[in-house]
Amino acid sequence: MEPITLITVTYRGEDALLSLQARSLALYASPRVVEQVIVIDNDETRLSGRRLTDLLNVYDWLRSRVTVIHSGSITSTRAGSGWVNQQILKLLIANYVKTPWYVVLDAKNHAIRPLSLSDFLSPDGRARGGFQSYAVHPLKARLLTTLRYMGLDETPADYYPPTSTPFVFKTEIAREIANSHGFEAQFVKNDLTEFFLYSAWILQRDGDWSRVFDGNAIQCPVVWGGSANASGVEEAIRLAADFDAPFFGVHRRALQRLRPSDYRLLAQHWVSWGLMRSLHEAQQFRLRFFREQTASLVLRRLYRR
Repeated sequence: MEPITLITVTYRGEDALLSLQARSLALYASPRVVEQVIVIDNDETRLSGRRLTDLLNVYDWLRSRVTVIHSGSITSTRAGSGWVNQQILKLLIANYVKTPWYVVLDAKNHAIRPLSLSDFLSPDGRARGGFQSYAVHPLKARLLTTLRYMGLDETPADYYPPTSTPFVFKTEIAREIANSHGFEAQFVKNDLTEFFLYSAWILQRDGDWSRVFDGNAIQCPVVWGGSANASGVEEAIRLAADFDAPFFGVHRRALQRLRPSDYRLLAQHWVSWGLMRSLHEAQQFRLRFFREQTASLVLRRLYRR
């Protein structure tokens, strides 16, 4: 199996999280696993020269494999929502990828143990990827919208690939979608979702997902904003250990909401995983995150005006 490309779409409010991800990849990735890293800067305020240099330095040995691309170089579409633009970019980036497969991460994701190709691809060459029911899922309506757009009935909603990251894309399939007629305009007009569309495209083409997904999810427990407390942190950490998860995640809302004592539980594990040198460094990381979130919010309001 050939090495993969890692993709992250980010903005200024997540620079601290991206730096944590970069540190984790420098520590736990290897040349046999990662051929290329592409960071898509999806912000009106671009990374400054100093911040870009600092970020590349964090990637360490991966530095020569990292490309930072501003979203304006990939698309001129501005959907009015950074979330929608981000989804479009995750498919358009296929035209810049040199490897047969690429893996999309969110800035909230970071590696917590040595990575291998088998974390992303099965021995038979298919992508890792599980399935779940969307019968009572908050995103069910968006899934049904995408299925209807692709001319499919609602039956697959009971057994459908997830929308969580890390998510493995087959580059040639993502290119088919990205280069289809009027892709960007249709994506916005029809209120589509990137992961749902990719999976629906495969389903319409092949009749099922057996040629692309192997049915085994990539484990990445996440501390979400709604579980930003001691029990939420402990549960995510327990799951990471139980499943030998290659990745862990902390949503930005969780970082904002965790009480100091609960954050300390998380910080202790960052230290144990080698992602922080000390609890003091973890505190400085959170302060940086708060500063960048505040600055990003102010700037985005100014741009909207």
